[in-house]
Amino acid sequence: MPTPETHLFLTYIRNAADLIEEFVGARAFSENERDAMLRSAVERQFINIGESVNLLSRVAPGAVSRITDYPDIISFRNTLVHEFFEVNHSTVWNIVKNHLPILRAQVAGLTQEHEGH
Repeated sequence: MPTPETHLFLTYIRNAADLIEEFVGARAFSENERDAMLRSAVERQFINIGESVNLLSRVAPGAVSRITDYPDIISFRNTLVHEFFEVNHSTVWNIVKNHLPILRAQVAGLTQEHEGH
C-alpha cells in the first residue's frame, strides 16, 4: 500500500528531473562543457534524484523496483557526492538526454498510480 513518503519521494524525483530539463533546455553539449554553473546545477539535481530513489527503495521497494536501473541511479548519486573528481561531463549529458526522459515517464506513471489510491 502506498505511503505518504512514497508520494513525497516521487515528487522530489519529479521536481528534480523537471529542474534538470529546465536548466538544460535546448542547450548543446558544448554549452554544458563551458558552463560550470549549469553542470553544478544539473549534478545537484541528480544527487537529489539519487537520494530520493534511495529513500524510496526503503519505504516502497515494489515501486522503486519499477524504475529502470534504480541501483545505478543510487550509485550515480554516490559518485557525484563522493567521487566527484571522476565525473565525466559527457556521461552526465548522456544521462540527461537518454535516461532522464525514461525516469520521468516511469515516475509519472508511479505518481498517477499512487494518487489513484
